[in-house]
Amino acid sequence: MTGLTSRPAPFVVVIVDDHALFAQGLQLLLTSRADSLFHVAAIGSSSEDAVPLVGKHRADIATIDLTLPPRGGVHAITALRGAY
Repeated sequence: MTGLTSRPAPFVVVIVDDHALFAQGLQLLLTSRADSLFHVAAIGSSSEDAVPLVGKHRADIATIDLTLPPRGGVHAITALRGAY
């Protein structure tokens, strides 16, 4: 026995927030540890970015600001629920 343990695949995360500093900070928080269970695949900055980014990267988790321009995060979440 080699003593190797299998590590689960990381959760794929998409962050959508129009405040770049917040989005970058969240990315750093999620991925800073070597044993992180998260991989931030993309960062978007508008409600229109959410659905294409989640679909393209097959995200397990999406963090979406509720006050996104131009239509708001609730619109993006509703669109995601309809698409997936």
